[in-house]
Amino acid sequence: MGDFACSRCAHRQAEDAQCGRCGNDVVQDMRDPSARRVLYDAESRWQKRRQARAISIGAVVGLVPFYPACLAGGAIIGFGVAFGTGAVAVAVIDRLLGNRRRFPYLDEYEKTPG
Repeated sequence: MGDFACSRCAHRQAEDAQCGRCGNDVVQDMRDPSARRVLYDAESRWQKRRQARAISIGAVVGLVPFYPACLAGGAIIGFGVAFGTGAVAVAVIDRLLGNRRRFPYLDEYEKTPG
């Protein structure tokens, strides 16, 4: 594998040229600490978007039983059922997605000098 990574699609390549996968003009040299910082920031934004997506899906799943639960037991029961169902949905989605990283190879460069 090469020392250059695309910040858009995380593709690694050996040469400092246009990304071979997505065509992005800017690839980062992972030997450079400031370039690694750019990639860490991109990974952080990617993980936050992924977490927000999981919470949004969980909220929608939690709202499915809300109305029937309100009819059966009142608003407080409905909110409790919706919150519980949503929390379980978020946990399941998070488990299915796993603790995947977009740039798992960055740690290799943190451990090597230069």
